[in-house]
Amino acid sequence: MKKPITLKNYYKTKHWRELRRSYVSDTSCCAICGVVRREKYKIGKKKGSWKPKVRRLNLHHKSYDNLYCEKENDLILVCTRCHNLGHALELASRSGVPIFQEIYSFFKASTQWDYKRRQK
Repeated sequence: MKKPITLKNYYKTKHWRELRRSYVSDTSCCAICGVVRREKYKIGKKKGSWKPKVRRLNLHHKSYDNLYCEKENDLILVCTRCHNLGHALELASRSGVPIFQEIYSFFKASTQWDYKRRQK
């Protein structure tokens, strides 16, 4: 019997890399804050001096229900800041403190963020 693949190892598979590549392009942007993956910013005092800036975008699972055969609405493309914020708020909301639960509820309602834990 074959062992089920761990999530950490799944993210290293060819399937996941191709899936991620199909979502991410130079013009991709964060679904929450709108930051563009690749943009140019001005450097120095010379006009026309531009340097490219590349931001990392994460392909976030909103649900693990269809793991290994994800559907388009199971995934969301977010920048690292928004990804970390979403997970931090989700973790804080599980502490049972009402203000954290309220902030997380507002974050979920005002963005496309969702996170359903994997069933073991």
